[in-house]
Parts: sequence; structure tokens; C-alpha cells
Amino acid sequence: MKAKKVVGIICLVIALVGIILIITGQGEIIEAAVPACIFGLLGLILIKPKSKKKIEREKMIADKKAAEVGQKERLKVIKSKPMEHMCGLPNVPEGAVCEICLCEQQYAFVRNGTEYKLSFEKVTDVSVKTETEIRNSYVSSVGGAVGGAVLFGPLGAMVGGRTKKKTDKTIHRYLTFAYQKEEETSFISFDCTNQSALAFECQRIFDSQEHSQKTVDL
Repeated sequence: MKAKKVVGIICLVIALVGIILIITGQGEIIEAAVPACIFGLLGLILIKPKSKKKIEREKMIADKKAAEVGQKERLKVIKSKPMEHMCGLPNVPEGAVCEICLCEQQYAFVRNGTEYKLSFEKVTDVSVKTETEIRNSYVSSVGGAVGGAVLFGPLGAMVGGRTKKKTDKTIHRYLTFAYQKEEETSFISFDCTNQSALAFECQRIFDSQEHSQKTVDL
């Protein structure tokens, strides 16, 4: 029997004792009635069976947690934190919260049960930049827009083109993964303002790895 129901039964017993004292005249009516009502009501609340909807909701939450645990074990997750998606993941809107996972052999991004895997071998750069740093690399000219896109992908144009609110003193940071996709460089970016520790850890892991030397003809 669950502890909650045990406490409920105890409360009902105390309430019953109070009622017996009132009936037998062994206690003052007011002094015995008030505690009896309180304990009786509390007992009924505690032993009340759960509704079907509540049971289904609790089962759904438990199943979701179990699935998340199994997912992290399968992906061999070392660390993970939620971050807001900025751009780069297919069918994931800007601002959607994703679980950013640092795994043993890859980075993984999870949204509503869908896994997006990015192996270390495909990654060409991992950077953590503040909004100011991105904006400084971006100018209002057309050439500046191109430059922002080259350095940070779509995030460069998104952040660089924004007008910063004078009242906003928060230091916004963005985590960007650059990777090779079909002979082209693609980007995945997240707002890591509230999860800077994991963002810098992702960057540190990339910087600590050996990277094959490449030659680029300018």
C-alpha cells in the first residue's frame, strides 16, 4: 500500500475517533468536531482513487522519461542540456527547444523524439560567439550580409541584421556547428545563452581532436 493511502487511512481513523467521542459524550462537541472534519476531509482526499485521465497522464510522463533514458544510453550521451534552435535542423522552427547531446563519438540534437546525429568526422568547426561578436562581423551592406553568412551561416544574417534593444543587458551567446554536407559547408546554430558551459565543452571537444589538413585555393 502506498504511503499516501496509509496516511489517508490514519487521518480517517483519527476523524472516526473524534466522531465516537462526540457520540459518547466523552469530548466537547466543538473541540472534537473541528479536528474530526479536518482529518476526515484530508483522509478522503488522500485515499481518493486517481481518475483515468490522471493515470494515463502519469503513465505517459513515465513512458517519456523511460524513453529519454533509453535514448541517452543508446546515443552514449556524456552531457546534455536544452537549447533554443536558431537554424540548420530540417523541419525544426526557430526558437524550438532541443536537447543538445555531447556523445562519445558524435553530437546529437533531439526534438520531440526525433534524433539528428552529427558525427565528429563531419564537423569542420564548432564556435561559441556572443551576439556582439556576430554583429561586429556583419555590416549593413550587401557585402556584409555575404560575409556574415560565410562566417556563421544563416545565423550571421539573422543576428547581425537585428536591432539590439537598449534595455537588454543580457549577453546572448550562440553555439554553431559547421559541417561538411555534399561537398558544401552547412551550419546548425543554437541559442546557448543559458547553457554556456555545455556549449564551451562542445567547442573544447572539437578543438582537442586531430583534424586532417586541408588546402583551400583562394
